[in-house]
Amino acid sequence: MKVKFWKIGLMTSVLTVSLSLPGFAAGQWFADEWKQEDGNWKYVENDGSIATNSWRVSEDKKNYYYLGADGLMVKETLLEDNGNLYYVGSDGAMYVNKWKDFVDADDPNVTNWYYFGNDGKAYKSASDKATPRLINGKKYLFNGDGKMLTGLIDASGNKVEPSTSNKFVETVYYCGEDGAMYTEQWYKYDQAPEPDLRSQLGQREYSDYGIMWMYFDANGKKVKANTLDYAKTMEINGKTYVFDEYGIMMPDISVSNATVAATSSNAKYRYAAESADGQIKKDYWAFRGANDVMSEEDYDTQEFSWFRTNSEGKVLKNKIYSVYSRKYAFDRLGRMQTGFVIMYFDGSFAQSYKVDTWSRADFLQPAATSPIPAIDRGNLYFFGADELNDGSMKTGEEVYVDIADGRAVFGFKPSGIAYGSGSTLVRHRNKFYYNGLRLDADEDLGYGIVKDTTQGSNNTWLVVDRDGRVVKGNRKVLKDGSDSWIIIMDNKFFARVSASESPNAPKFRNDGSYWTYDSSFKGNDRFLRKITAADGDDDKNDNNFVVFSR
Repeated sequence: MKVKFWKIGLMTSVLTVSLSLPGFAAGQWFADEWKQEDGNWKYVENDGSIATNSWRVSEDKKNYYYLGADGLMVKETLLEDNGNLYYVGSDGAMYVNKWKDFVDADDPNVTNWYYFGNDGKAYKSASDKATPRLINGKKYLFNGDGKMLTGLIDASGNKVEPSTSNKFVETVYYCGEDGAMYTEQWYKYDQAPEPDLRSQLGQREYSDYGIMWMYFDANGKKVKANTLDYAKTMEINGKTYVFDEYGIMMPDISVSNATVAATSSNAKYRYAAESADGQIKKDYWAFRGANDVMSEEDYDTQEFSWFRTNSEGKVLKNKIYSVYSRKYAFDRLGRMQTGFVIMYFDGSFAQSYKVDTWSRADFLQPAATSPIPAIDRGNLYFFGADELNDGSMKTGEEVYVDIADGRAVFGFKPSGIAYGSGSTLVRHRNKFYYNGLRLDADEDLGYGIVKDTTQGSNNTWLVVDRDGRVVKGNRKVLKDGSDSWIIIMDNKFFARVSASESPNAPKFRNDGSYWTYDSSFKGNDRFLRKITAADGDDDKNDNNFVVFSR
């Protein structure tokens, strides 16, 4: 039936009556009694007048009935009395603790449901604030007209209109098709959001989300962040989830402190995997792209990186961390770093470089003129260049790296810090390192010299081989790949003589000197020229022969 509204006055005092209606007894006509005429019931007041526009109660006080303007009992009607709605059934009795549906007066295709409480009043939202009502163990919402609400509901208890853009923004509650409010339930928002709307906490446009989820708590209220300082975290069924300022669960890498610049070491990130229904993943590797605030460049180029979470689901960042006995470096955003990495002396992340960014000559530059930024402000490390398969810290005295000008050997302490980090010459196990680079002789020459400027060395020149090993000896003569003779005296470089000057190996004489030597001559004539250290200095100008001269 269509809704029929009766405008009625204030309810008068309740009187005891005796009727043959349910709850009434038939009897003689007296004042303050019910009277039936032509199948219609009236109520006679004490003064003999007929009650109109008022309620009267049955003798057993179980039911109320309403008398209309003509004094007749009203039946099957939705009544409005003093701003409240009531319904009387086919027997005229007021509905109490009952549901009732009505065809909408303006749209015959719409059915509205009402619930009449213990006092007979229809439940309504009051004072522009949604008021959940508990009915048979479930919660429901009603608008200001008493109509049960379904779908997305705003804070005022009004249905969010279908024409509203981004309805999830205004949504505070959700009621299913049966009207039952969602409590401790997930809701999938499957309507395409406007492309320009973005989450400040998630730092991404909602149109980038593949799936959008909202969660309603035990009170039926949407879970959301209350400020733009921190995202809302909530444990649901033993798993932790993150929600933004509009109540959308944040998938993937998200900023949970949006007031701090994304490059700040104070920025906080969490990872939630869509593949795992969005819960925060703990002790988890994730290969994901950063959002545009974390890294605009990565976002634009769709550059993906590895992220790692700890036991709390927080992304590891700005430090070197151990994961399953291996060590990994993470920048301020939490991206795992590969290649050469510099960590500031306080352990925080400074810079990283691809392995082929710098040449051998670049690594050998002093800190003041080095093209490698931050080389003098932190420690140099090396992490596996193949980020898809490894990316862990490399240590050892013989780490092969394909730098800009070919393969080179580097050395790293058990801690991961490069031998000679910070543009310092270091001698370790009879080999020299500078910024981690092992000072090996030229491959073709086979031998080279290093100026030992380490503490207590007196800046002496030492001979090294292809493996960077210091060649020791006294009165030792070596031949390099250019047919030059190298003389070692007292474990130190003495001279280098071209084969054109000395076709045979130089000879040591008992007077303590070396001479160029040619066996084709006889006697003392075989000793052609005395070799001095000064003579050998000229040969140190060969750039390939001099490995390190600073």
